[in-house]
Amino acid sequence: MSAAVRHEKTYLVRYVPAQIEGAASEIIEDAYIPESADHGRLRLRHRGDRYQLSKRFATDQADFSTLSELTIELTGEEYAAFRSLTAKVVRKRRFYCTIYGRPAEVDVFLDELDGLMIIDFPFNDAAEMSGFQPPEVCLADITQEPVADGGYLAGKTYGQIQYELERFDYVPQFIEKEY
Repeated sequence: MSAAVRHEKTYLVRYVPAQIEGAASEIIEDAYIPESADHGRLRLRHRGDRYQLSKRFATDQADFSTLSELTIELTGEEYAAFRSLTAKVVRKRRFYCTIYGRPAEVDVFLDELDGLMIIDFPFNDAAEMSGFQPPEVCLADITQEPVADGGYLAGKTYGQIQYELERFDYVPQFIEKEY
């Protein structure tokens, strides 16, 4: 089991970042437990040949930019057992790139959430995060918004969250080529 504190800011994209061209990427499937919750807190993650069970929570309930995360590596069999408990899933292609000198994770949501694209910028600590000026590709800071969280998005369609995105003047974003 591992424990970590993550400092990150999450943004809706204004346009598809050119930096994803040629960047390393992977498909991530996240399933959330309990299925009955509007916002599941336990996350099952499948990416490549890795399986994990994680619980993320804000260290300060008024600020979701600093999260504690407990993660347990699972076997495929353990993952399958937990996965059978929920149908609340979100799939995305995550691109790992650098945007204006800063490491970034660009999530292109798939399936029912096609059109949603966000950027996470991780930081080493709160001081580094506080001085961050988002690049032009960032439309709106949604770090504190439910729509930034996979547990909230799981099981929803783009149409179900569209009204939340429209208040930021978000326009659905799509990547043209297959990665």
